[in-house]
Amino acid sequence: MRGFRRILVALDGSRNALAQGLQLAGDEGCWTTVLKVMPANEGDLELTGIKDIEAVLTGEECQLRAEVRQSADEARVLVKSRVEEGGISERIVSVAAEERCDLIVIGRERLPWYRRLLGPSIAERVARSARCPVLVL
Repeated sequence: MRGFRRILVALDGSRNALAQGLQLAGDEGCWTTVLKVMPANEGDLELTGIKDIEAVLTGEECQLRAEVRQSADEARVLVKSRVEEGGISERIVSVAAEERCDLIVIGRERLPWYRRLLGPSIAERVARSARCPVLVL
């Protein structure tokens, strides 16, 4: 490729983005940050039956980190994983800037046609506002 030094792999539930991002990081021999952004909770958790949101988020975070660690071991890549909360595209761009990344790797959501009418996807918003190249898979 191009000799990237730092890659940010943004997780969107797509295993393809993680696998491809880690393979690219291994090929390039660069630093890798794997990021999962959780949307900020603004609802009433009592309605969902969730009493302890921190326990749920901590459990999901631990599971995610274990999955990333396993994928990184298979790809033989060292990674730093981060779980953030907030606006998804905004946090991806912000973390990429914080980490001084040369490339963002993100999966493309498969949106139904009517959702595409409502506005750009997360990948499109990241590509428009990032200061570095964005590889959309």
